[in-house]
Amino acid sequence: MVEPNLSTKVQLFISGRSLKDLDSWSKSDPYCSVSIYDSVRGCYVDFSRTEVLKDNLNPDWTTAVELDYYFEINQPLLFVVYDYDSSSSSEEVGRVETTLGHIVGAGTAFLDIERRNGSKSGKVIVRAEELRESREIYFLQFKGKKLDKKDFFGKSDPYLVFYRLRSDGQWLKIHSTEIIKSNLNPIWQPFEITSQKLCNGDPNCQIKIECWDWDRNSSDDFIGEVNTTVSGLSIAGVKLPFINGKIKNKKKNYQNSGQLQVAQYCVKREYSFIDYLRGGTQFRLVTAVDFTASNGEYSDPHSLHHINPNQPNEYQRAMWAVGSILDNYDSQKYYPVFGFGGKPRTSTQTDHCFPLNGNRENPFVPGVYGIMQAYETAQSNISLSGPTLFQHVLRSAIAVAQSTPPQQVYYVLMILTDGEIHDMRETKSLVVEASSLPLSIIIVGVGNENFRNMEALDSDEGLLRDDNGRFAKRDIVQFVPFKKFGGNPQLLAKEVLAELPQQITGYMKMIGHEPVFTEQVPMNQLGPSAPEEYQ
Repeated sequence: MVEPNLSTKVQLFISGRSLKDLDSWSKSDPYCSVSIYDSVRGCYVDFSRTEVLKDNLNPDWTTAVELDYYFEINQPLLFVVYDYDSSSSSEEVGRVETTLGHIVGAGTAFLDIERRNGSKSGKVIVRAEELRESREIYFLQFKGKKLDKKDFFGKSDPYLVFYRLRSDGQWLKIHSTEIIKSNLNPIWQPFEITSQKLCNGDPNCQIKIECWDWDRNSSDDFIGEVNTTVSGLSIAGVKLPFINGKIKNKKKNYQNSGQLQVAQYCVKREYSFIDYLRGGTQFRLVTAVDFTASNGEYSDPHSLHHINPNQPNEYQRAMWAVGSILDNYDSQKYYPVFGFGGKPRTSTQTDHCFPLNGNRENPFVPGVYGIMQAYETAQSNISLSGPTLFQHVLRSAIAVAQSTPPQQVYYVLMILTDGEIHDMRETKSLVVEASSLPLSIIIVGVGNENFRNMEALDSDEGLLRDDNGRFAKRDIVQFVPFKKFGGNPQLLAKEVLAELPQQITGYMKMIGHEPVFTEQVPMNQLGPSAPEEYQ
């Protein structure tokens, strides 16, 4: 499970284009107000505003707005452009509502602003840029040479402990290696550590490396320490002496207690979720809906599939909540939608993976509204049946995920189901297979079943293992029962989408893909119409 409410800091840079001129004898003096939606109060509250630019209908404001961005949360924003007249009076030029997810997904968002009477009054252009801390990762490996022998009946069992010097002069422990038994010339396993953790982004930060001899029945024995910097470790083949101060003070001809040699030193950049978005990676939603008989007949008001124009059912609320967030990150906005466990009108047998739009050659529908419409229309064409099998839907999702280059599209399969599955063995095997593909799986439990067996697929305690002994390469399944959130679709979306940014960065790292960035057009060179790369 990821840390809840894990955020990324972003800055928003704002420009206006072709703003409506509200002054009679000169041009407007515009500034832009940014408000965030307060869900507790149920209204927008002022958050920040830009500076005023005199006589300018195409302003490029320099004031940046800093926000915490949460991928899994819908974060509405309100931009209002005013014409400044005095400290007590300003006239509204126009306004527009959007979401932070839409801006981050677009990179640069071109937004039409409107007067309160609905007339167009220009555009606001908003660009999101990630606020970066150090994003480097160090790959390190060390060897010991001729370490002091500390054990009376055998050789030392050495391990290393790493510290960095904090700004307050205290040493902070940051890493320990494994213990190597009975070896005075150990080669420790390579490891990786972020620049932030190793040296707080400063390669000249003081680093202390202690070498200890592990003892089973008494306290560990100190062999010696090395004081250096990260820069000092970067010298190829460098050998640094372990110094034991107590022994040095006692022995007249003391040289060292062994040597530390850098066996591997490599620095790579750690790419973020937003980096991959900027590099062109898109999310694509694949939806699969349970049409087994346990849902209850459509006409029954208690049916989980019952359509009430005034009260969307749990299937509809889940589709909309998850789909409306992922929709921000797909420029094509065409999504495949499947049903399983039902009998299409054209068949006499239960089908465990059929397109809801009835088109097996092209199961894609336009946008989230298309998903909702396909679901509602399907009810007149699908008879409820059973049993509940996931394997056919998973095979279709795997085929879709294999159909595009892995670095271009990352797929999210959302399975909506009301009960326990009857093909757990096959499902586990296919999830293990899918873990090597650009695919994550969200399972939403609808209704009041306990879904106890479904928890086995959500491997928060370790990687999933199938019945053949194969382990998944990574954790790709998130299971959540809708009832856990009291019917609140926003809380559901927040829970099931929280792990996706880390899943996509983990996948790209696994396949060794680094995003290729295209140079962005400077804000002051953008016109009111979006260039092709922003459409």
